Amino acid sequence: MRVSSKKRSVRRCVVTRQVILYYQIVDEAIEIITIQDARRDPKKLKI
Repeated sequence: MRVSSKKRSVRRCVVTRQVILYYQIVDEAIEIITIQDARRDPKKLKI
Protein backbone atom coordinates (compact mmCIF):
# COMPACT_ATOMS: atom_id res chain seq x y z
CA MET A 1 0.00 0.00 0.00
CA ARG A 2 0.98 3.59 -0.41
CA VAL A 3 2.85 5.57 2.25
CA SER A 4 0.93 8.58 3.57
CA SER A 5 2.14 12.01 2.50
CA LYS A 6 1.76 13.31 6.08
CA LYS A 7 3.71 10.62 7.99
CA ARG A 8 6.16 8.15 6.52
CA SER A 9 5.30 5.38 9.01
CA VAL A 10 1.60 5.50 8.14
CA ARG A 11 0.26 3.55 5.18
CA ARG A 12 -2.90 4.27 3.22
CA CYS A 13 -5.23 1.65 1.75
CA VAL A 14 -8.23 2.46 -0.44
CA VAL A 15 -10.89 -0.05 0.59
CA THR A 16 -13.62 1.31 -1.70
CA ARG A 17 -13.98 4.55 -3.63
CA GLN A 18 -15.50 6.13 -0.52
CA VAL A 19 -13.43 4.51 2.27
CA ILE A 20 -9.72 4.95 3.02
CA LEU A 21 -7.96 3.03 5.79
CA TYR A 22 -4.85 4.45 7.47
CA TYR A 23 -2.64 2.01 9.37
CA GLN A 24 0.92 1.39 10.53
CA ILE A 25 2.94 -1.73 11.18
CA VAL A 26 4.20 -1.98 14.75
CA ASP A 27 6.54 -4.90 15.43
CA GLU A 28 4.57 -7.79 13.93
CA ALA A 29 1.10 -6.25 14.31
CA ILE A 30 -1.00 -3.97 12.14
CA GLU A 31 -2.37 -0.97 14.03
CA ILE A 32 -5.39 0.71 12.43
CA ILE A 33 -5.15 4.45 12.96
CA THR A 34 -8.34 5.68 11.31
CA ILE A 35 -10.93 4.96 8.66
CA GLN A 36 -11.87 7.99 6.58
CA ASP A 37 -14.71 8.86 4.24
CA ALA A 38 -12.91 9.76 0.98
CA ARG A 39 -15.49 12.42 0.16
CA ARG A 40 -14.22 14.59 3.03
CA ASP A 41 -11.46 17.15 2.69
CA PRO A 42 -8.12 15.29 3.16
CA LYS A 43 -6.51 18.43 4.62
CA LYS A 44 -8.78 18.11 7.68
CA LEU A 45 -7.50 14.61 8.48
CA LYS A 46 -5.54 14.49 11.74
CA ILE A 47 -3.09 11.60 11.89
